[in-house]
Amino acid sequence: MSDTPYELVEGRIYALTGSIPLDGTASWAPVEEGRSQSLTCWLLKEGDQHMVVDTGVRALWPHISAQLATIVPPGSSLKIFMTRPEPDAVGNLAVIREVYSMEDTDVLAGGNDTPFDFFETAASSRGSRKSSGATPGVLRTTGFDLSPDRPIRVIVPKLRFLPSYWPYDITTKTLFTSDVFTHVSQKTGDPLPIVESPEPPDADEVARHLFSKFWWLPGATTREFVDDLRGIFDRLQPEIVAPAYGGVLKGRAVIEAHLETMLEVLEGSERGDYGQPAVLDAAYVR
Repeated sequence: MSDTPYELVEGRIYALTGSIPLDGTASWAPVEEGRSQSLTCWLLKEGDQHMVVDTGVRALWPHISAQLATIVPPGSSLKIFMTRPEPDAVGNLAVIREVYSMEDTDVLAGGNDTPFDFFETAASSRGSRKSSGATPGVLRTTGFDLSPDRPIRVIVPKLRFLPSYWPYDITTKTLFTSDVFTHVSQKTGDPLPIVESPEPPDADEVARHLFSKFWWLPGATTREFVDDLRGIFDRLQPEIVAPAYGGVLKGRAVIEAHLETMLEVLEGSERGDYGQPAVLDAAYVR
């Protein structure tokens, strides 16, 4: 693994990345012989301001720390945005705080006081159900900006396992999708994949990766997820999709091709094309 970060957007976004084999050791990914998956923390830079999106798994910390130090010297101030309260997102938070200058307010997690944000929604609605539609929820529009000219918006996707927040870098039109759109793997030993061909991905490949994490999706009602994803991408029109693991999607045509395949898989889930969750098959005893 290289100790040099990948510059995704010149001078503004860097990938702090390593990879793991798809041999069944990662619970969120399928087994794929001879292939690996990139795990990436994203470093956003604007002048002397730096923010890391997720901190990665502890096993990759030596590589992440070496790559981070080439851009942000140890002892410098740093902000961290957590997309999810899961080990692959928060695993290196404690060690990063030992190396960099950080206040408690420099660790950002979407903006809600409670991670169970649906409780707040239920309490505030007073029994009246809020309508759901294609417009994505923007949880906060201030407080995460790197500068007045580098605003960061926070999207709350409906397709999530635990509370999840997607930062959107308006200036570079980059959407950080955390644990969704993670289906692009690579041959073992290859660097972080950057997809720039608009050829649609294989639907079965997308499904294998999606269902490895979101195991409950086969057979589920997915219409709200489909409408929400369409709304997010129609509204934001991102030019880069950067997940926490898997390859990067770059360019509007590429993103549209992968989005449409993702939506087809979700629609197929509701139709029953993929059966029921594999965990139920394994647990069912006649």
